[in-house]
Amino acid sequence: MNLLRRHILTAAALLCALLLSGCAERIVFSEKNVPVTAETVRLRLQSGETALLDRLTGLRRADFSGSLCYDELLAWAEAHPEVDTRYTVALPDGRLVDNSEEYLDLSGLDSALAGETAELLQYLPALKRVELGGGLSPAALGCFGLVRPDIRYSGSFTLGGEERRINETSLSLPGLRAAEIEQFRQLLPVMTALERVDLGSQELSPELHFDDIAAFQALRPETVFAFDFMLFGREFSTTDREMDLDHVPMSDGGAAVREAISCMPELAYLDMDSCGVSDEEMAAIRDDFPDVNVVWRIWFGTGYSVRTDVEKILASQPSKGGALTPANTQSLKYCTKVKYLDLGHNPLLTDISFVSYMPELEVLIVAMDNWSDASPLADCPKLEYLELQTSQLSDLSPLSGLKALKHLNIGYLFGLKDISPLYGLSQLERLWIGCLSPVPPEQVETMRENAPNCEINTTTFDPCEGGWRYIGYDEAACRQIPAPRYALLAEQFGYASGDFSFSWLDPEY
Repeated sequence: MNLLRRHILTAAALLCALLLSGCAERIVFSEKNVPVTAETVRLRLQSGETALLDRLTGLRRADFSGSLCYDELLAWAEAHPEVDTRYTVALPDGRLVDNSEEYLDLSGLDSALAGETAELLQYLPALKRVELGGGLSPAALGCFGLVRPDIRYSGSFTLGGEERRINETSLSLPGLRAAEIEQFRQLLPVMTALERVDLGSQELSPELHFDDIAAFQALRPETVFAFDFMLFGREFSTTDREMDLDHVPMSDGGAAVREAISCMPELAYLDMDSCGVSDEEMAAIRDDFPDVNVVWRIWFGTGYSVRTDVEKILASQPSKGGALTPANTQSLKYCTKVKYLDLGHNPLLTDISFVSYMPELEVLIVAMDNWSDASPLADCPKLEYLELQTSQLSDLSPLSGLKALKHLNIGYLFGLKDISPLYGLSQLERLWIGCLSPVPPEQVETMRENAPNCEINTTTFDPCEGGWRYIGYDEAACRQIPAPRYALLAEQFGYASGDFSFSWLDPEY
């Protein structure tokens, strides 16, 4: 009896299992229902049904051949690399192409079907090589490169009366006519192997213009397009790295130069010293071509003049170079590479905002001027030497972040009552306050504690004395002995030779 009972219970359990398996959840697709536990499916999906596939969490292989919702199929396959996904793409000529195909022969394709066929290639991600034959028009050929620039195409075309291969790495095309220029532009997207094109010169190709070359380069930015041209009587090539137009008079605001350098991807240096183009127009060229070192000449004061790539400016002699004012110094902001700037002894200079455009600045002397706002100095993180004495400065806050600063002169500042912004500058080596800047003694002591290796002077009447510039006198040589940093300063500015930034002293003017 017990044995019979055990057999009955076992049979009942098996029956329940069978019933439960038959009631497993199924996903409803338009073609058929699929168990949620399915690991393999074969379906022709309708648009919107790929979302249902995510419920098949155990899916490992899927065949969607015959489905037409290509966008969804591609997106789903890319989002589920763990599933071996297969589908087919129906080409306009009636062929079905598997999504795993790496090579496709389209040599018999009609130009009328090229655009539609090219669009479908985006759904064949495994495709690496395509044969296009020799019967397609330039426009038809170009369609393929626009859709799939990653594919290596082969085939041929005729241009300039010559048959050429699509997979050419270099071409010589001097003397292109207008119609051929347009055909070549259409062909470029499909010529994915192209490395260099010789377009001849303006003399040989009078119908080829810079905007044509720019269009070529936009389509194939990795390809070198060599073209020789004349600009203001000087010879250049689109492959040049430098363009020298020094002292070439221009009346177009630099428009012709702009057009030319737009087609010179390797250009690194442009010299437009004394070309008659305004500072604003030159700055716009520099801004629009940030990879090019654009150089021109600026004027300030009444007799000072430098090139914008200058590293040193010495303009502390108003009796010869003219008094510096806010109005006649704004052009200094274009000298973005300057390292050493001495504008001292200019009592009409009430604004030094141009300094904020000088991130490379290491030495700045704006002593004995009449400015008060030091905020531009915060944009000069490389400042190592600062002479700010005898000005209207009262707020040192902008100096708090100058971690490279070692030498600071803030003497003769009658409005300066707080040096606490300097407390974090522990790297300071010399701090000249003098006896006339009304800095609280307790702040001076705090500064000594925070910068223990810094020499702090609070006794000198003249901000430049007490060892700031000279540390003794050589009786034998009858000359003063300069402090080490002042000796270097004199060398950096050329004080001994009077190397001021006067226009008449500039050999390049």
